Amino acid sequence: NDNVSHVESDIEDVITYIVINDDFRFVLNTAPNSKVAKNRLVWQQETPSEFVTEMLCVKNNISGFGLFPENGIKPYIVTRNNIVMNQNIAQIREIECLKTSEKSLGDMKMMKMDKNDTSLILNNMEDRIVFGKAVMSYDKEETLGYLCAFISAEDMIATFTRDRLEENESIYLFDQAGNEIVHSGEAAEGD
Repeated sequence: NDNVSHVESDIEDVITYIVINDDFRFVLNTAPNSKVAKNRLVWQQETPSEFVTEMLCVKNNISGFGLFPENGIKPYIVTRNNIVMNQNIAQIREIECLKTSEKSLGDMKMMKMDKNDTSLILNNMEDRIVFGKAVMSYDKEETLGYLCAFISAEDMIATFTRDRLEENESIYLFDQAGNEIVHSGEAAEGD
């Protein structure tokens, strides 16, 4: 489906920009007790975070975004609609798509997060589709942090419903392991 590709492309654009940007990598590689790490405005002063925030603002389908460093620096978070994101790196590390990404040395992964799951969004009240990526060192030996972006599952289902050409048509979205994330319509017996 072109709309899924469009959303995934929007998220990949932001994530790729951060992963390859030298300023973001500098912060992710900073020693925990350094002057840079202790700077409460580190993202604003050391990285092009304003540009990333602007990128996220024009991509209306992305509800929230977070960069969670392993070095103890406070996360860089951008959200809409008063969403409160978890900042506990130990809990973030355990989110399934991030664990899977880390095992695959940084491939972007996708998963469905149920509305009662508060591992990423503390005030989560709707089903979400989460895109996650472990940010690896260039030699792939060390995890520097984790990136997450998420969209509303309900919004994606509404998009699928608009995209269906026939009443009896259905559109399904699966993760990389073949697990259903969301769908619109019902497949007929034998389809």
